[in-house]
Amino acid sequence: MAHFPSAVRDWYDRAEVAEVYYKECQEFIQSMFPTYRVPPCGGHILRREDTKPEEVMSGEKGAPAAIVHNDYADTYGPDGVVRWPDHHSGGAPGAATKGESHIVGVHIWRSISDQPL
Repeated sequence: MAHFPSAVRDWYDRAEVAEVYYKECQEFIQSMFPTYRVPPCGGHILRREDTKPEEVMSGEKGAPAAIVHNDYADTYGPDGVVRWPDHHSGGAPGAATKGESHIVGVHIWRSISDQPL
């Protein structure tokens, strides 16, 4: 856990979160790993108590996460090298290939509702 204040005023405004919070997250992660190249934030899930099943299916919203889980897959590392080669190869696009770089996956969670708290 870490103290991580934000300038976001409306957590339900996806555009504001993308514009303000993504940059804050990137700067926060960079402060924890100063020698790493930190790529831009890859997105977020808005979880609300009033989420309808069709909103979950469309990817518009998610239901509150009531259990501990992770959002990693076996392809997380290799996919990251393909998507962000310049961040893993010192700025030379295409230079990094599978097995040539280390990947640190960081997920930032911020509760903006009463559930699951």
